[in-house]
Amino acid sequence: IRDRALSKALDFFYSRFYPDQPREGIEDVIIDGETGILVEPRNVDHLEHAILKLLLDEEYRQVLGNAARKQVENYTWERIAARIFRVYREVLDADGRA
Repeated sequence: IRDRALSKALDFFYSRFYPDQPREGIEDVIIDGETGILVEPRNVDHLEHAILKLLLDEEYRQVLGNAARKQVENYTWERIAARIFRVYREVLDADGRA
């Protein structure tokens, strides 16, 4: 039952990503062991280990949570828009159109 439940949880989490490349993109946001825990697709043992570590290690949970909160500050709409604007500006400047 435990393996089946963990397998279902793993399928649920990774079904939200591209099935052929389940971790693509997420690694740009989550730094494994610093801002979260990345688990190999369909690796029930790794998922179990990650969940148990989070459940049993309060200090680790706090460190990950604090780092993750700090990390997501980079993904506000204002910051994303500013980055896109800079890229457009650089492209136009390089092309001599600005």
